[in-house]
Amino acid sequence: MVPGLAYEQTGGNRLGFGGGYYDRYLKRAPQAHKIVLAFNQQVYPAAHWPVDQFDVTMDLIITEQGVQFKNERIR
Repeated sequence: MVPGLAYEQTGGNRLGFGGGYYDRYLKRAPQAHKIVLAFNQQVYPAAHWPVDQFDVTMDLIITEQGVQFKNERIR
């Protein structure tokens, strides 16, 4: 489970809290599924924030309205 402020439906990008802690940690655990439980208001069709090359994308974004993003590696 990965926390954040906002999420993007197209590619699973996440707006974190600005420290890069989770991105650094998740790079060391590539096999782990990165799952988000968020409110629908936190999910955007496209990222309205800068996405950096070191940002780790999420595998699954779920809101009260269902699955908003699902990476192809999730079966």
